[in-house]
Amino acid sequence: VFRHNQPIFSSFFSRAPLVQSSLYLEMAAQKGIKIAYVIDTHVHTDHYTGGFELVQRSAFCPVGGLREWVTERRFGRLGTYFGAIAVAMLLTAVAEGLGWFYLSQTMPPYRSAEFAWGRYVLGGFIFGFGMVLAAGCGMRNLVRVGQGSLKAVWLVVVMALMAYLMTRIAFYADWVMPVVAPLSITFAAPMGDVVYWLSEPHWALVTFGVLAVLGMVVGSLIAALAFGQFKLQGFASGQDFVRSSLGAALVGFGAVLAMGCSVGHGLSGIATLALGSFVALASILAGAYVGIRLETRGR
Repeated sequence: VFRHNQPIFSSFFSRAPLVQSSLYLEMAAQKGIKIAYVIDTHVHTDHYTGGFELVQRSAFCPVGGLREWVTERRFGRLGTYFGAIAVAMLLTAVAEGLGWFYLSQTMPPYRSAEFAWGRYVLGGFIFGFGMVLAAGCGMRNLVRVGQGSLKAVWLVVVMALMAYLMTRIAFYADWVMPVVAPLSITFAAPMGDVVYWLSEPHWALVTFGVLAVLGMVVGSLIAALAFGQFKLQGFASGQDFVRSSLGAALVGFGAVLAMGCSVGHGLSGIATLALGSFVALASILAGAYVGIRLETRGR
């Protein structure tokens, strides 16, 4: 496929797909263009493709997609995020219609009768703004940890400690609960659970969330080593350290307060058609939008 006589990507690769896909990535970098979509039209047993590697190596990140839309008017990356939401809604509706599970019994209870709109709006906005400062949410930074980013290691630690403060000690009850209406904790709890497990390492404390967090790091490490993406990276400056650390704290705080994040509410909660998740995601995107606007004005 060509744009202004410049090659963007091919729908198939021959012989050595991993080597060939690297050539296409390098070609795109040299031409100053970015591979936004990979369409594979020949998936069968005698066809070898590098398309799946290209997809795996692309950055799935809502705040990154929103930044591209705000600053460059490119909707492809953000459209991928909304497309994933649409697919999740469709498949969830089909599964519930077939009686495979009942969404009124999910954990966290997205369809809770208690509509804590204040938490959704305030927590979501704080989370979205923090994502801009930290250059991504918890999941994105966990992936970067596996890729060798020392900066991401610190940011994940800050997010986890904030989640721990919000979920395991009296900080939340004494300082946050009096301000907003209390309701159950959700997404950020896994990072807090990891801190709690490290402080008291017992197998009984190993939850699905703990395994998910550790698995994200291990999986991204394996992928980074396999694709030659592992590289030790740190903070660009002292200002970057302060800014990113503040963002990580806001991400951890906002995720717990809003009872979810851009993945928890965006992909899981909205798939259940929970009103709170729609409000939370709108607030997350609003917070991220404000953060991006302030970021671009400061340059």
